[in-house]
Amino acid sequence: MTSTPSSGTPPWGTFRRASATMEFTKSTMYPTLYPGVSVGPSHTAEDLVVYLPQQKVLFAGDLVFRNRIPYVGQADSQHWMEAIRRLQKFDTRWMVPGHGPISQEPQTDMRLTLDYLHYLRSSMARAAHDMEPFEEAYQKTDWRRFEKMPLFKSANRMNAYNTYLLMEHDAK
Repeated sequence: MTSTPSSGTPPWGTFRRASATMEFTKSTMYPTLYPGVSVGPSHTAEDLVVYLPQQKVLFAGDLVFRNRIPYVGQADSQHWMEAIRRLQKFDTRWMVPGHGPISQEPQTDMRLTLDYLHYLRSSMARAAHDMEPFEEAYQKTDWRRFEKMPLFKSANRMNAYNTYLLMEHDAK
């Protein structure tokens, strides 16, 4: 699959995704190795991003899910939010997220993932603190901001339940 952003051409041209590997069409474009920046545990314990400051390109991995609901699973969502705030400080023009198309609006896309995680945590933390059963809490939560996003129906309930359990544990 070849991918390019919806508008403009990134500094590397196009790229191909082959499982977890990326091959640049211009193999000599970036002869310098750039160290990864560890931002885990966040989405996973081993989260890593790569930032190319001269090109203003951020490879965000699974910290940013563009145009869709993230899968939270057993993630440390508090650290995940802190990691996104760190990424927001980079001077980024192009972002390659872990899921979704390349972004020319990295701050907007990072904000959406951050907002979702914050809303999930605050909603489920209130319910856990009040010892409200999960089913009631889930039904009472206003999901309208996120419900039209791809994967909402398949991921949100599971995300909310796992976050509820985490908040319940943290409240003890």
